[in-house]
Amino acid sequence: MYKRLPDCGVKSLGILAIAISGYVAGLKVAAAADSPYTLITTEAQRVRAVLQFEIDVPNLQASEWILFVARPPLLPGQRVQSATLEPRGVPYNEISELRRPLLRARIPNTSKANENHVEAASEFEATLYARHLAPDQVGAARPAVASPTKAEREAALRKTPMFDFGSKPFSDWLDKHRLHRRTQENDVDFGRRVFLAIVKSCEYEYAAQMTRNATHVCTTSRSDCGGMAVLFAAAMRANDIPARVLSGCWAKSSEPAASLSGVRYYQTHVKAEFFAADVGWVPVDLSSAVLHDKSAEKTRYFGHDAGDFLTMHVDPELKIDTIHFGVKTVPWLQQFHYYATGKGKIDGAKYTMDWKVTKQ
Repeated sequence: MYKRLPDCGVKSLGILAIAISGYVAGLKVAAAADSPYTLITTEAQRVRAVLQFEIDVPNLQASEWILFVARPPLLPGQRVQSATLEPRGVPYNEISELRRPLLRARIPNTSKANENHVEAASEFEATLYARHLAPDQVGAARPAVASPTKAEREAALRKTPMFDFGSKPFSDWLDKHRLHRRTQENDVDFGRRVFLAIVKSCEYEYAAQMTRNATHVCTTSRSDCGGMAVLFAAAMRANDIPARVLSGCWAKSSEPAASLSGVRYYQTHVKAEFFAADVGWVPVDLSSAVLHDKSAEKTRYFGHDAGDFLTMHVDPELKIDTIHFGVKTVPWLQQFHYYATGKGKIDGAKYTMDWKVTKQ
């Protein structure tokens, strides 16, 4: 066993594949070989998590508070039984093409007490699953693996300002590390090469405000869990392998004295996963490998997930309609995000949060 240190503070019947060769517009194209692996998934734990939020803005006379919190999605690593936001929380989908599920509350000022103060709580009940990648056993039947839908595949291959893998510096980085899939290299083996290239070349660094787009991270070779996860997913997408970033919190209560670079730490973290044909969504945790894996192989966090993490949303760059201030892009939504209308200033705002997790 090891003691996990805070590693992020960022504010979701296999069939044997035969390699096929063909010709497209006169160019020879080789399909990737089948991945000789199985992803073993087992129930790890059932949890109840409560995210509490309170803010005081002494120089504000609010007429309405608007609160947003993520609604954890259905994923291979989790099943969410319930998600609530009190007071006045209702389901809401952010308005990017991904339409990620959120909860939103509009809280009017009904008394002097809440014109500069508001508090809220979100509660989640979920079943978390451990996933472990293992080599196929001779003669053993492989479990059925459903391929991503067309929409899921497109979402996990898209370019965005964060996943900017079309840039020249990013292409140069791929060339430097030879991160182009080799002829008949399977998805898992290629994903491992990308994982190791990042783990062995990047240093961990966190600040309250950071640039985490793929091009910036690959050129500086420094970032936190969010930046490393984005870089990994971008490299996989550049090679036409679906990959996505999982933004959330460890299934462990926050500790009162915990901080990261002087910022209170509430168990927030970011991982990633990629889809390997006939295997499934393979979990990876780049920053945990950088910080905690002291082995020579550096693969402790490749293809292995203990089922101790609740994903709040998939991929960064959520777009929300603030109602009063237009559409805003929120890079990450692991905790609460708020707006307020009224008179005065937001200078001197003080907020407190808490993240409490209990096993069911």
